[in-house]
Amino acid sequence: MSPESAAAVRASWETLRPDLDALTDVFYHRLFALAPETLGLFAHVDLAEQRRKLGRMLQELVRVLDDPGALVDEVAPSGRRHVGYGARDAHYEPVGVALLQALEARLGDAFTPAVREAWRELYGLVAAVMRRAGARAVDHRASSSIITPRVIGR
Repeated sequence: MSPESAAAVRASWETLRPDLDALTDVFYHRLFALAPETLGLFAHVDLAEQRRKLGRMLQELVRVLDDPGALVDEVAPSGRRHVGYGARDAHYEPVGVALLQALEARLGDAFTPAVREAWRELYGLVAAVMRRAGARAVDHRASSSIITPRVIGR
């Protein structure tokens, strides 16, 4: 991310941080409205705890904005886990839209075009890493489930 984008994310984050539960609540409401099929992914999840986890993840992303290696280290495991939860590649777009809508709802007039673009850039990076890590996890599972015939007598 550019220094300007990172600064815009950090500044807006300071406004959002005191009431993360409100931000994450709006996010999940928007996500379920945009992509109702995702509701099933949370059928057996404590949504209050899920909102807290999302808040912690966002906090961590803001913390590692200037360190691409740390960002990948933070996000890749999440991408692998999300495949196991049933997340599909098609879910990433409505998640990004829901995030931007939630940010706009909570920031109001402070959600300027520059702030929008900075968060869009951050989400784009996060989604790319998660998608790649998820795809590799699926490929790894598929390749490790192939049975190789054993040759007797060798």
